[in-house]
Amino acid sequence: MKKVEDIFKDICSLNIIDLGRLIEMAEEKFGKLNMKIDENNFDEKKKESIDNRKKSITLNKCGPNRIPVIKLLKEITNKSLIESKKIIDELPKLIIDDIENDLFLDYKKKFEDLGCVIE
Repeated sequence: MKKVEDIFKDICSLNIIDLGRLIEMAEEKFGKLNMKIDENNFDEKKKESIDNRKKSITLNKCGPNRIPVIKLLKEITNKSLIESKKIIDELPKLIIDDIENDLFLDYKKKFEDLGCVIE
């Protein structure tokens, strides 16, 4: 297995032109790989993988009324009103890092309902 890992490391160090040439050489030697991929199953697994990742909220733009946004920031981050206002004054700003997808979607909806632009 160590040999395969070493070969993989070598392949990863190739530039795109050399990688293309390597693929052409492998296809000449072994023929093209005709493998059918079940796209429906692949898409579901990919979507599930993306949905399970931890997410971050970056506030890019405050809504038209800053006071409810400041209150929401205070509630979510457990910061004081002054600290929450300072965050609004320094946009764009990372608000929360590494949260579960469900919590991310909940916070995202709350911010967007207030007219905020988040990432």
